[in-house]
Amino acid sequence: MSIGQLLTGNARSQARRLARVTWLCVFVYVFVCAFVCVFFAGSLGVAGESTSVTEPPPFLDQERVALLLTQLGDTRYVTRRRAEQELLQIGLPAFDQIDAATSEADPEVSASCRFLRSELTRRWTRRDDPLEVKRLVRSYSDYEENGRLAIVAQLGSLSDHLGQATLCRICRYDTSPVVARQAAIELLATTEWEPSYPADAPSLLREAIGTSRRPAATWIRLLAYQLESPSPSIPFWKEAIERNSKEAIGVAEKRASASQQLALRLHLVRLELLHGSRDDFLHAVASLLEASSETFEPTFAKLAEWTVAAQSSDRLDALFDTYESKLANSKGGLYTAAMARAKQGKTDLAEKLANAAFERPPSEPTRNPSDEALQQASQLQAKGYVEWARRELRRVVKEATVASVPHATACYLLANSLHDWQLDEEAADTLDIITNALKTNATARKTYNQRALQQNRRFQQRAPSYDTLVAYSHFYRACHYQAEGNRDQQWKSLEQAIKVGPNDIDILIAMYHASEDNPERRRQVKERMKKRLQMVEHQIEDHSNDANACNEWAWLVSNTEGDFEKAVRYSLRSLEVSPGSAGLLDTLACCYFAAGDLEKAIQHQSRAVKLSPHLQVLRRQLTRFEKTMKESEQ
Repeated sequence: MSIGQLLTGNARSQARRLARVTWLCVFVYVFVCAFVCVFFAGSLGVAGESTSVTEPPPFLDQERVALLLTQLGDTRYVTRRRAEQELLQIGLPAFDQIDAATSEADPEVSASCRFLRSELTRRWTRRDDPLEVKRLVRSYSDYEENGRLAIVAQLGSLSDHLGQATLCRICRYDTSPVVARQAAIELLATTEWEPSYPADAPSLLREAIGTSRRPAATWIRLLAYQLESPSPSIPFWKEAIERNSKEAIGVAEKRASASQQLALRLHLVRLELLHGSRDDFLHAVASLLEASSETFEPTFAKLAEWTVAAQSSDRLDALFDTYESKLANSKGGLYTAAMARAKQGKTDLAEKLANAAFERPPSEPTRNPSDEALQQASQLQAKGYVEWARRELRRVVKEATVASVPHATACYLLANSLHDWQLDEEAADTLDIITNALKTNATARKTYNQRALQQNRRFQQRAPSYDTLVAYSHFYRACHYQAEGNRDQQWKSLEQAIKVGPNDIDILIAMYHASEDNPERRRQVKERMKKRLQMVEHQIEDHSNDANACNEWAWLVSNTEGDFEKAVRYSLRSLEVSPGSAGLLDTLACCYFAAGDLEKAIQHQSRAVKLSPHLQVLRRQLTRFEKTMKESEQ
């Protein structure tokens, strides 16, 4: 082989090797590019999901609105007015940009945007809103922030999510960030164990909140996503809660913002309990309780109640293992543990804890033991633990200074509880303890009434007047005689009761029914009723939003005679002002029953029983309605 051939062969060999290396590099490059594309595609997919969850849909007129906002500061009047009219034509979709521009440095732009904002939000109702909603928000714009917050709470308490669309509207357009956030909190239903939403709620929520970029609007979109994908929504909620905790807020907003942050954390706990792991649940609980240290006992009680409802014994045991020492530090904590164990079915352990709570001295050495016992008794009674509550009340009756306000309040509450269970003779005897102590001492009566009034004004507690105590002592005695069939003694006791309680409608109702076989007595009772109804109606005319007056008129008529349809209207008005009240729902049910609408009577009475299941009087009323319905169908 010649040298030329050798060189040529070497060159060819090198060329082949170079080609192989080149193809290998190309392959590696292509593989790496493909891997990077796949990786970023996955990342973009996650980011895309996050965006779809929390980000609003695009607002196509955003640039046009931005241009019109700048024209509001134009030197030419015609340009400014044309821009203003075009913004009004675009309407509510431009609200966010207009709202943000109210803080513009240019005073002309700022003033115009404030005007536009008020014009856009002048009407808070829509044609298809339910009647209950229209009544609540008809004057929404006229209220200051606290008044609007009260309406938001009422919208949140409406049954069947009737206020859902309006709450979204408020979340989106109310000028107060506090009110907007609270509307979102109400939609989360953080006070309920397992709120039920309509099947189409996710789409309705997204549509109602629209393109809003407010923080609270993010919560609404997360709620919509949560309803579709509960477990995957948890990380997004954690992010939203963390972001909310870091937001800068003014001094005036701190209290409301702290409350709303707790509500968000409570919502996360509920999600973790239903769809998360045990450790994540306990971590969420720890964060919540750390942030709510001032309300540890009621918060823990709610968590324990939810955990029992979830039938998660291991998590409930973990809660008690973690917070046992803290619960044991107070009477309230021990009772909280006792109630949770009772609901869990561990009766012996519950009684042991309740006994320990009963024997425990006041949590604060300087606190009056009677005051703490009264507080615990009220809470136990409301939760349905009647015997534990009565034991606390009986001790106050026995140990408190006779004729003191705590002593009288304990007698009154204990008698009410006994009456609810139709133990009327014991109820009357209990009230006689306090009334006999004050009966012969006018100075003591005057002093007691003054102190009771001061107590009510200071603590908003119901410390009864002396006349109230006397009236109900006779009233309960009359109920006892009625059960015995002693009509004469029943009437005598009712006459004594009405002398000191002439305006008490329960006594009037009892007298009406006790006089059915005596025309003269019935005439006298009806005359008293007429005067009382006229007086109450004057109160309603002067104060149309007086829930107590509306309820009193409706209760008296529905349990006796009169315009039952009007009673229904007044009862509905009382619930507009104070929705979600078991007592007011009880009245509405009685009004419908009197008006002959048995189906609605049972419906509303069932709601009342659900709200206050411990009240036997509500249960007896429901049984009566259901019995009447059954008889009518036969």
